[in-house]
Amino acid sequence: MLLPFSPDRSLPPSPALSPAIVIPANATTHHLHTNDNSPFAVDTIELSRLLENVNKTPSPPLSTCASQSQFSLFKDFTKLFTTEEQSNELYGNQFKQDIQGRYGKWGRLIGKGAGGSVRLIQRNKTFYAVKQFRKRRVHETEKEYIKKLTAEFCIGSILHHPNVIQTLDMIQQEDQFYEIMEYAPNDLFTIVMSGMMSREEVACCWRQLLNGLSYLHSMGIAHRDLKLDNLVLDHMGILKIIDFGCSVVFKYPFESQITMSKGISSI
Repeated sequence: MLLPFSPDRSLPPSPALSPAIVIPANATTHHLHTNDNSPFAVDTIELSRLLENVNKTPSPPLSTCASQSQFSLFKDFTKLFTTEEQSNELYGNQFKQDIQGRYGKWGRLIGKGAGGSVRLIQRNKTFYAVKQFRKRRVHETEKEYIKKLTAEFCIGSILHHPNVIQTLDMIQQEDQFYEIMEYAPNDLFTIVMSGMMSREEVACCWRQLLNGLSYLHSMGIAHRDLKLDNLVLDHMGILKIIDFGCSVVFKYPFESQITMSKGISSI
């Protein structure tokens, strides 16, 4: 579970809105206009107004997402089941990079949980959320530790949907592993606990959550840790599902058979 931290009031203001988004200056209801023919079209009723009231600090610009080209699911998932020697070659070497040289200047801590901590990093005017994974536990073998980290990255990196956080990169620096994601500044737990949400705003978030969850299930992925702490909103009120550390694949590409998972079941 990620714990919310107080906002950094030194963050820069949001960039100018896209011409496709019409928000009258004297209006209190904001709408994000999307293609109604799209199955993922989202009407963000008054969520922008709510976010302004809950958090008065300006939001940093949205992260630049990676290419939307679909990766081969079969290729990505089968990497998780290689031999130990192949695993060391794939995961012990390919992520070794200089994180600051690649993504810029470190920012403030924005969350912390059992799986690690999350900090901002800034490249030019773009902010990213960087998850620094926890260190290997005493009872874990290196293979088990690396497999868990890379499984979370592989699942996140193949998902491309407006209501799922974009996982962009994974970097190993010395004995630390980092996951680079787009940054959405508002956590739903804080917003709900503020008591300021209208029925329309609740319905809007619920609809977006179901859209994202339906997409995950269509990809054969069960999140297994859905809660307010793992849901965030960007500065336009688009809900995004985060944290795939407990996720499992229940149906693999090109297979019709469902794989049963071990442990506590959830969505």
